[in-house]
Parts: sequence; structure tokens; C-alpha cells
Amino acid sequence: MNAILLGAASLGALIAIFTHDADGAAAKAAADDAEVARLMEAAPDVGSLHPLTLTDPTTGETAKVSVIAFKD
Repeated sequence: MNAILLGAASLGALIAIFTHDADGAAAKAAADDAEVARLMEAAPDVGSLHPLTLTDPTTGETAKVSVIAFKD
């Protein structure tokens, strides 16, 4: 019985080692989703032209764009 439990624990550890997210891709995707949500909240009223400043979170570079909002 102990051998079975030890084998299962070892297999679980191996799976965890080989499937972990070493470069943080899941965290980057979550940060991108949060940025999209922030931009959607800051979106202007439908049909209006609105200036928007986008900031790259890694480099800090900003870009100013004009956005026209349309409802799908």
C-alpha cells in the first residue's frame, strides 16, 4: 500500500514539474485581459471620436490614438 501511495505521489510530482508555467505566460495573458477590460471601460460613447492613450506595461512607451466607438 505504501508503494502505491509513494508511486502516485512521485508521478504527481513529475507531472507538476513538467507542466508548470516557467515563463509566466498565464500571468501575462491575465494582465493582457485586464488591460483590455480597462480599455473597454474607458471606451467613449457610441459614435463619438475620443482620444485615448495606450501604455505598454513592459516598456512604459505611450501611444496616443483616436478611437471611434461603434456598437456591434
